[in-house]
Amino acid sequence: MNIAFLSATGNRFALVDGFAGHWPDDPAALARAVCVSGGLDGVLLVGPPTGGGACRMQIWNADGSRAEMCGNGMRCVGRFVVERGYVERDDFDIETDVGRRAIHVLRKPNEQWSARVELGVPRHVETKEIGVDTAKGVWWRSAVLVDLGNPHCVFFVEDPASAPVAEVGSALQTHSEFPRGTNVEFAAPNGNQLSMRVWERGVGETASCGSGACAAALAAILQGRVQSPVEVAIPGGWLIVERDERGVLWLTGSIEALADPRDAARA
Repeated sequence: MNIAFLSATGNRFALVDGFAGHWPDDPAALARAVCVSGGLDGVLLVGPPTGGGACRMQIWNADGSRAEMCGNGMRCVGRFVVERGYVERDDFDIETDVGRRAIHVLRKPNEQWSARVELGVPRHVETKEIGVDTAKGVWWRSAVLVDLGNPHCVFFVEDPASAPVAEVGSALQTHSEFPRGTNVEFAAPNGNQLSMRVWERGVGETASCGSGACAAALAAILQGRVQSPVEVAIPGGWLIVERDERGVLWLTGSIEALADPRDAARA
């Protein structure tokens, strides 16, 4: 099986090359095995297009569940297909479970890669009061619920570093408000920037989440806390989120190659 390993601002993925052969028969089992052994956040299956794009992808979380879309994953796919010569242009569409998404891939002379990818127009946004039982009592907050094709629950907090990310994030996966589970963002505006931590559905706390950054930035824009474009600081680095005149969200950030984690296991 032909696999590459890439990181998008700390979101670590294994990319399975479906151009070079068949996709795995049991991608859920592959995701669980590869992510646990390699410390990865998910597996991206990449192959030839079937619906008018330049390539298609599937996203499988570390727990073996399938995600509808992934902003950072799409950026990794963009680098992957350009670097391997499967796509010979910088601007193209990626086919995902939520439709085609446009991407622009940029490689600088020093081999630094980045990509700007379309996350689309949010399907639904609403504000709700959410309560979660914690060791310190019920944690009540006003949350902004954002559907980008995958679900997000954004909380604005004073300091993400001290937010109960694991306790609240894990509890919301079985909350009645979120029958599909949800990604959970804890964000703090500072000028026209956001600092953020995230609990990803099917993974846990991660160093980065592209769609989560977009959800948090959108929530902050709609509440008048920031203006587009928004710089988002996450543990893995920086992302830039833009909202264009049509309401479409765009995500920009770096993409780095990773060493094969299987090599360390063999050593």
